[in-house]
Amino acid sequence: MKTSIVLATVVVAALAGCKRSSPSDGAIARGADAASPSVSKIGALAVTPQFDGVMQFSDGLAVVRIGHEDARFGYIDKHGVFKINPQYSNASSFADGLAPVEVSTSTRRKWGYIRPDGSSAVAPQFDWALPFEDGLARVLIGTMSQGKWGAIDSSGKFVINPQYDGMTRVSKDRFAVEVGQGKDALTGLIDTHGNMVVAPQFSTISVFENGMAAVYVGSSTSAKCGYINATGAIVVNPMFDNCWPFSDGLAPVREGDDVNGKWGYIDATGKLVVQAQFSRAENFHEGLAAVRIGTGDSAKWGFIDKTGALKINPQFGEVYRFKDGYAVVRVGGSGDQSQSWEELKAAGSDKEVVFGKWGIIDRQGRYVVNPQFDFLQGAQEHMAGARVGDRNTGKWGFINL
Repeated sequence: MKTSIVLATVVVAALAGCKRSSPSDGAIARGADAASPSVSKIGALAVTPQFDGVMQFSDGLAVVRIGHEDARFGYIDKHGVFKINPQYSNASSFADGLAPVEVSTSTRRKWGYIRPDGSSAVAPQFDWALPFEDGLARVLIGTMSQGKWGAIDSSGKFVINPQYDGMTRVSKDRFAVEVGQGKDALTGLIDTHGNMVVAPQFSTISVFENGMAAVYVGSSTSAKCGYINATGAIVVNPMFDNCWPFSDGLAPVREGDDVNGKWGYIDATGKLVVQAQFSRAENFHEGLAAVRIGTGDSAKWGFIDKTGALKINPQFGEVYRFKDGYAVVRVGGSGDQSQSWEELKAAGSDKEVVFGKWGIIDRQGRYVVNPQFDFLQGAQEHMAGARVGDRNTGKWGFINL
């Protein structure tokens, strides 16, 4: 599964269903007003479940959704108090002091940016807008399928004119940009001023970690994955059937197809240091990586260290990465529980998901919050979104972590 170059789907997932984030999502620094909770408060409800959807906290505020068909989005603080009332038809998280929001009228829907007090910073004018990263934000002019992506500064001025079919921030000073669509699309690198650094030539470029990014070379049916440096030079030859970015000095790679292939880990030279043996493998965080043993409903997730030794035995149906010494896990149930039964049916699945319960473990695999919630998000700013009830009618609040 290749990483999307646009990454707009990250916002779509979070806003449309307020689904869980990927275990490999980047860490967000603690808010200045966020005190680390004591052990006795871990898992305690900080905000009573009352919302139809939530996003993780960022800059001390969280997006919450009220309603379904005619949903409205607003922002709460860590006490559950509305700081910006629900009034937007879509919204995303604050970053760099600004947040993208969609404003709808009877004739149009456009995205702009607001400040933490709710005042307008950039007037609604874009067809899609993503959060700021290091002073720049990606915005779309036109439709998702035919529009063009560029980047603006905090005043709303274009720093990189909308001209690319896909665009994502891959490092502090690089964007990956896509030219063309579908199987003919090629990806290169530009700097934050819009200058081309690496001509479009790869089918996909991931985020940079440890000075390297994963790239795919070749057609979609026979593409191989390797790694480049910031100048576009190949540093690990494309020889893997799938691969993820580096973290903590190691990268997960797969040998073989989606069904029968096995995952292991390589170092920066491309040497396989943890043998390919897992049906799935995620990035290392805080010295541990989630790995899956088996396939189908019998598959279980556990955690290994950098030698490949199991530190927490495979026993979970789903897991998040470790953060601040804790990981969110699911026990019982089956399937991807970020989707509702209606979503699974719409996608062509005729297999009912049996829902389990979610809790939180420490680095020794001991429960610090027993499995009791119907869904938990990964934590940010020492808060985790928690759902009580099913995917369609349940309510969301937040617990301390």
